[in-house]
Amino acid sequence: MVDEATAGMLRRLRDVVAQIESLLARAQLAPTAARDGDGADLGSLVHRLERCIAEADDRIQTIKQLSMQSERRRAARIGVGGTINLRLDGRELAAQLLDIAEGGLRCSLEGELPPRVGDLAEVDLPLDGRPVIIPATVVRRESVRGVHTVALQFEPLPVEMERELRSYVSRAGARS
Repeated sequence: MVDEATAGMLRRLRDVVAQIESLLARAQLAPTAARDGDGADLGSLVHRLERCIAEADDRIQTIKQLSMQSERRRAARIGVGGTINLRLDGRELAAQLLDIAEGGLRCSLEGELPPRVGDLAEVDLPLDGRPVIIPATVVRRESVRGVHTVALQFEPLPVEMERELRSYVSRAGARS
């Protein structure tokens, strides 16, 4: 179902791009019309172009959200414990690891000003006893009575680091 929705969004996005290209081609003729006193045409073109760009941006955001949901559902989460460090906005925060998957992790923070959805972070994760820094994006946050639960999605990783993470998650799953 997600694949159909994504394909539909991509088709609509291609249509919007074609509309933008058409408007841009027409806009190249507009300076002559504007000099001839027909500035209303140029204003209309600019307005339509802005609307098409806004529609394209909305569709891109929807595709991104669908993709993130799809990735989140594909990866099995393994309940683990331990302390990890998050670095964001120049701050280093200690967090309790709750669960991990190949695509991300969930952790909790107490009393700290929690990160916002969309914030980029670096996760200092001890893989096999050595710290590995993994870039991630905050995709969800819940706060209840000063305890903040944060879900982070890992950014694309180099192949070797991806293998290490996959191995770590497999071993953690075998232990639980």
